[in-house]
Amino acid sequence: MKVVVQQGQSLLDLAMQIYGSVDAVFTLAQDNGKNVTDVLQVGEELEYSSDKILDARVATYFANNAISPCTAYPGELPVDTRIFDQTFDKTFN
Repeated sequence: MKVVVQQGQSLLDLAMQIYGSVDAVFTLAQDNGKNVTDVLQVGEELEYSSDKILDARVATYFANNAISPCTAYPGELPVDTRIFDQTFDKTFN
């Protein structure tokens, strides 16, 4: 089977999405000749095997709800998408 890399996805994101666990990142990397820290290209196709799913409940939930996690953002995030921006102060110190 194949999965297409979406904007901002890392191997960890894809391992969670298709295998139901980040523990499968090593399997996904090895099966595709990658290192776990490799930056993936949008549109790149990675192969995976459904018989290697670690948590079917999680993988099924992601598939049924069309969830594609994407936590890898190259570069600096725009200010309007940050949790803390230039208005952050030391109120809670």
